[in-house]
Amino acid sequence: MAQQDSPVDSPVDSPVDSPAGVGDGRVGDGGGQTFRPPASVVRSVRLLWGLVGVGLVVTVLVAVFWDQLVEAWSAGHPPSSTIKQPVFVPVVIVSYVTFAGLILTLLPFLRGAHNWARHSLAATVVFIVVSTVAGLRTEPPPVFVACAVVSLAYNAVLLFLLWHKDTTAFVRGPGEPAASRD
Repeated sequence: MAQQDSPVDSPVDSPVDSPAGVGDGRVGDGGGQTFRPPASVVRSVRLLWGLVGVGLVVTVLVAVFWDQLVEAWSAGHPPSSTIKQPVFVPVVIVSYVTFAGLILTLLPFLRGAHNWARHSLAATVVFIVVSTVAGLRTEPPPVFVACAVVSLAYNAVLLFLLWHKDTTAFVRGPGEPAASRD
């Protein structure tokens, strides 16, 4: 006698039981079809990978030019100051690992059309912009100014793509109201 699957054990997706994206043609509808994200999402993902790479380059530059950074910082502080000289390298390494880890963790969620991941990535990029501007206030060596200017333009393009209308439509899904996936 053959055992039949009970309704409880059957792998039928219902609107209540199915995970977000399943059955709507975006992630896959169970028929082997996969959804291709719009160009704005693909470009955002590439730029986010690039941002991780740029962060690595800047981290290495801080390790290589730490003496010039300390000299630039010291120019604004008299030698008799009670303020201790900052240690840049460990702070930059920890910051890089934190931000790169956060970005790389959120990337699959953005590709999976999760709007909260887009918000989180945009907030991370904005925080990087604020940190970059704060770093420019210390009048760093020219190589860091050049990296900062390129980074600010790069981050502006990235934010534009994250908030592009196609990206917005992708993370909201077909036919969903604006606030339903936030």
